[in-house]
Amino acid sequence: MVYNDERKNMKNLFLTTVAVFGLTGAVYAADVTGSVEMEVAKASDGVYAITPTLTLDFGTTIADGVVGTASISMEDNVISGYAIGTTFGKFGLSVGEQDDLFVGGYEGNTLADPTSADFSVIATVGDAQFLVGLANPESDLGDVENVQGAYTIAMGAKLAVSASVDYNVDTEDYVLGAAFTGYPVGPVDLGATVTYGDIFAYEATVSKGSVTAFVGGDENEFAQEVGVGYESTVGGLTVGTKGVYNLDTDELAPSLTVAMKF
Repeated sequence: MVYNDERKNMKNLFLTTVAVFGLTGAVYAADVTGSVEMEVAKASDGVYAITPTLTLDFGTTIADGVVGTASISMEDNVISGYAIGTTFGKFGLSVGEQDDLFVGGYEGNTLADPTSADFSVIATVGDAQFLVGLANPESDLGDVENVQGAYTIAMGAKLAVSASVDYNVDTEDYVLGAAFTGYPVGPVDLGATVTYGDIFAYEATVSKGSVTAFVGGDENEFAQEVGVGYESTVGGLTVGTKGVYNLDTDELAPSLTVAMKF
């Protein structure tokens, strides 16, 4: 990700805000949560490499019922995201370089993944969220790159259903997505994610305990990749392994992830 001087200045301002937020929160008993993750996977050049990820989230009550929030994440020793915001009951607002709202799958390689602006404003109203992606917030707040909407509803202990839409202002293209997870069928739980942009694509999962198997494809090729993953908690560490087999290239891509939350 390349930044011009104005974007760097904006990032420095946000990081300073997050740092002050964290120090102030420490004095006033802020809730601080986070995670540390190490992933071993094959890179694009075919060489296996370790990618470390660190995420920190801060929350401090600043008024009756009003919570100030801040977050920062680093991937491979580089800052990959940051945001500050506030929540009030079922309402929330955050600003920064943050994840978008479009649905994702278990592996997600076959699904549509619309490009969203690095910098965005996200509003939350109950189970609904709305995103406005800004192309050049440091110079023009009216330069909107894309907008998104998403809605997620929990239906029981495991079942959750999500829907999302992305609209690119420049190309005037829409991308639609929907997903469900945790649908019980006998001894297993089913899940599926579908997207539609230029073409229809899908990913389906079957889970039993700590094991999840999946298959993904699109309207041109029903099965493009298959795989299986396993995740377990051992002594406070979450250990996960996954193998993805590409049916077109006959390549197997294994990975190992070790994570700790605090």
